Amino acid sequence: MVRVPKIAVKRDAVYRKAALQRLFSFFGREEDHMSQPDLETRLAIHEALARSAYALDERQMDVLEAGFAEDARLEIVIAGADPIQFDSRETIMGLMRDSADTQTDIRRHVTTNVFFEDTNSTTEVRSIANLTITSVENGAIRLVTSGYYKDRFVLNGNSWLIAHRVIALDMAY
Repeated sequence: MVRVPKIAVKRDAVYRKAALQRLFSFFGREEDHMSQPDLETRLAIHEALARSAYALDERQMDVLEAGFAEDARLEIVIAGADPIQFDSRETIMGLMRDSADTQTDIRRHVTTNVFFEDTNSTTEVRSIANLTITSVENGAIRLVTSGYYKDRFVLNGNSWLIAHRVIALDMAY
Protein backbone atom coordinates (compact mmCIF):
# COMPACT_ATOMS: atom_id res chain seq x y z
CA MET A 1 0.00 0.00 0.00
CA VAL A 2 1.30 3.44 -0.91
CA ARG A 3 1.00 6.08 1.79
CA VAL A 4 0.27 9.57 0.58
CA PRO A 5 1.60 12.30 2.86
CA LYS A 6 -1.11 14.56 4.34
CA ILE A 7 0.55 17.57 2.76
CA ALA A 8 0.02 16.03 -0.70
CA VAL A 9 -3.67 15.40 0.00
CA LYS A 10 -4.11 18.97 1.22
CA ARG A 11 -2.22 20.30 -1.81
CA ASP A 12 -4.45 18.24 -4.13
CA ALA A 13 -7.58 19.66 -2.48
CA VAL A 14 -6.26 23.19 -2.96
CA TYR A 15 -5.44 22.37 -6.58
CA ARG A 16 -8.96 20.99 -7.21
CA LYS A 17 -10.53 24.10 -5.70
CA ALA A 18 -8.35 26.34 -7.88
CA ALA A 19 -9.25 24.26 -10.96
CA LEU A 20 -12.96 24.62 -10.18
CA GLN A 21 -12.54 28.37 -9.71
CA ARG A 22 -10.85 28.58 -13.14
CA LEU A 23 -13.68 26.55 -14.66
CA PHE A 24 -16.31 28.80 -13.07
CA SER A 25 -14.50 31.89 -14.28
CA PHE A 26 -14.68 30.52 -17.82
CA PHE A 27 -18.47 30.09 -17.62
CA GLY A 28 -19.21 33.13 -15.48
CA ARG A 29 -18.46 34.55 -12.09
CA GLU A 30 -17.66 32.07 -9.35
CA GLU A 31 -20.33 33.66 -7.16
CA ASP A 32 -22.96 32.56 -9.69
CA HIS A 33 -22.18 28.93 -8.85
CA MET A 34 -21.69 29.09 -5.09
CA SER A 35 -25.22 27.87 -4.34
CA GLN A 36 -24.71 24.65 -6.31
CA PRO A 37 -24.10 21.46 -4.28
CA ASP A 38 -20.49 20.39 -3.85
CA LEU A 39 -19.16 17.41 -5.81
CA GLU A 40 -19.53 14.97 -2.92
CA THR A 41 -23.19 15.92 -2.54
CA ARG A 42 -23.79 15.68 -6.28
CA LEU A 43 -22.35 12.18 -6.31
CA ALA A 44 -24.53 11.20 -3.33
CA ILE A 45 -27.64 12.47 -5.14
CA HIS A 46 -26.69 10.58 -8.33
CA GLU A 47 -26.33 7.43 -6.23
CA ALA A 48 -29.66 8.05 -4.47
CA LEU A 49 -31.39 8.39 -7.85
CA ALA A 50 -29.78 5.20 -9.17
CA ARG A 51 -30.46 3.27 -5.97
CA SER A 52 -34.16 4.20 -5.94
CA ALA A 53 -34.59 3.25 -9.62
CA TYR A 54 -32.82 -0.07 -9.10
CA ALA A 55 -34.80 -0.82 -5.93
CA LEU A 56 -38.09 -0.15 -7.72
CA ASP A 57 -37.10 -2.28 -10.73
CA GLU A 58 -35.90 -5.15 -8.57
CA ARG A 59 -38.84 -4.77 -6.17
CA GLN A 60 -36.60 -4.14 -3.18
CA MET A 61 -39.30 -2.14 -1.45
CA ASP A 62 -37.40 -1.79 1.83
CA VAL A 63 -34.49 -0.11 -0.02
CA LEU A 64 -36.88 2.11 -1.96
CA GLU A 65 -38.74 3.09 1.21
CA ALA A 66 -35.49 3.98 2.97
CA GLY A 67 -34.84 6.59 0.27
CA PHE A 68 -37.93 8.66 1.12
CA ALA A 69 -38.34 11.04 4.03
CA GLU A 70 -41.16 10.09 6.39
CA ASP A 71 -43.18 13.16 5.40
CA ALA A 72 -42.32 12.88 1.70
CA ARG A 73 -44.66 14.07 -1.03
CA LEU A 74 -45.01 12.56 -4.50
CA GLU A 75 -46.78 14.24 -7.39
CA ILE A 76 -47.39 12.50 -10.70
CA VAL A 77 -48.19 14.67 -13.71
CA ILE A 78 -49.14 12.82 -16.89
CA ALA A 79 -48.93 14.77 -20.15
CA GLY A 80 -49.53 18.10 -18.43
CA ALA A 81 -52.74 17.02 -16.63
CA ASP A 82 -53.48 17.98 -13.03
CA PRO A 83 -51.08 16.34 -10.57
CA ILE A 84 -52.01 13.23 -8.64
CA GLN A 85 -50.59 13.71 -5.15
CA PHE A 86 -49.46 11.28 -2.46
CA ASP A 87 -48.51 12.61 0.97
CA SER A 88 -46.31 10.56 3.32
CA ARG A 89 -43.82 7.78 2.76
CA GLU A 90 -46.45 5.23 3.75
CA THR A 91 -48.88 6.38 1.05
CA ILE A 92 -46.12 6.59 -1.57
CA MET A 93 -44.96 3.08 -0.77
CA GLY A 94 -48.54 1.80 -0.99
CA LEU A 95 -48.64 3.14 -4.56
CA MET A 96 -45.24 1.60 -5.38
CA ARG A 97 -46.17 -1.81 -3.96
CA ASP A 98 -49.57 -1.87 -5.68
CA SER A 99 -48.01 -0.85 -9.00
CA ALA A 100 -45.28 -3.48 -8.76
CA ASP A 101 -47.82 -6.19 -7.84
CA THR A 102 -49.80 -5.58 -11.05
CA GLN A 103 -46.81 -5.61 -13.41
CA THR A 104 -45.94 -8.85 -15.19
CA ASP A 105 -43.06 -7.37 -17.18
CA ILE A 106 -39.52 -6.37 -16.22
CA ARG A 107 -39.27 -2.59 -15.86
CA ARG A 108 -36.19 -0.42 -15.98
CA HIS A 109 -36.32 3.18 -14.77
CA VAL A 110 -33.35 4.90 -16.40
CA THR A 111 -32.34 8.31 -15.04
CA THR A 112 -30.03 10.50 -17.11
CA ASN A 113 -28.99 14.12 -17.63
CA VAL A 114 -29.05 14.95 -13.93
CA PHE A 115 -28.51 18.58 -13.02
CA PHE A 116 -29.00 20.70 -9.95
CA GLU A 117 -30.89 23.88 -9.12
CA ASP A 118 -29.59 26.59 -6.81
CA THR A 119 -30.78 26.27 -3.21
CA ASN A 120 -28.32 28.22 -1.01
CA SER A 121 -28.56 25.35 1.47
CA THR A 122 -26.24 22.65 2.74
CA THR A 123 -29.11 20.44 3.93
CA GLU A 124 -31.38 20.60 0.87
CA VAL A 125 -30.66 19.80 -2.78
CA ARG A 126 -32.94 20.15 -5.79
CA SER A 127 -32.27 18.02 -8.85
CA ILE A 128 -33.86 17.31 -12.20
CA ALA A 129 -33.23 14.09 -14.13
CA ASN A 130 -34.61 12.70 -17.36
CA LEU A 131 -36.55 9.48 -16.97
CA THR A 132 -36.98 6.68 -19.50
CA ILE A 133 -39.01 3.62 -18.56
CA THR A 134 -38.57 0.44 -20.58
CA SER A 135 -40.32 -2.91 -20.36
CA VAL A 136 -39.28 -6.42 -21.32
CA GLU A 137 -41.98 -9.07 -21.70
CA ASN A 138 -42.27 -12.18 -23.86
CA GLY A 139 -38.82 -11.59 -25.35
CA ALA A 140 -39.62 -8.05 -26.57
CA ILE A 141 -38.42 -4.73 -25.26
CA ARG A 142 -40.45 -1.55 -25.56
CA LEU A 143 -40.47 2.03 -24.42
CA VAL A 144 -43.16 2.49 -21.76
CA THR A 145 -42.90 6.26 -21.37
CA SER A 146 -40.46 9.08 -20.77
CA GLY A 147 -40.39 12.21 -18.70
CA TYR A 148 -38.42 13.59 -15.79
CA TYR A 149 -38.01 13.54 -12.03
CA LYS A 150 -37.87 16.86 -10.22
CA ASP A 151 -36.67 16.11 -6.70
CA ARG A 152 -36.02 17.93 -3.47
CA PHE A 153 -33.64 15.95 -1.28
CA VAL A 154 -33.04 16.66 2.40
CA LEU A 155 -30.05 15.60 4.46
CA ASN A 156 -30.99 13.24 7.28
CA GLY A 157 -27.88 12.29 9.24
CA ASN A 158 -25.52 11.05 6.53
CA SER A 159 -28.25 10.19 4.00
CA TRP A 160 -29.97 12.25 1.33
CA LEU A 161 -33.68 11.43 1.29
CA ILE A 162 -36.36 12.37 -1.21
CA ALA A 163 -38.63 14.89 0.48
CA HIS A 164 -40.62 15.89 -2.60
CA ARG A 165 -40.67 14.22 -6.00
CA VAL A 166 -42.53 15.30 -9.10
CA ILE A 167 -42.75 12.63 -11.77
CA ALA A 168 -43.70 14.33 -15.03
CA LEU A 169 -44.52 11.77 -17.71
CA ASP A 170 -44.79 12.61 -21.39
CA MET A 171 -47.68 10.18 -21.86
CA ALA A 172 -49.73 7.69 -19.89
CA TYR A 173 -48.89 4.01 -19.97
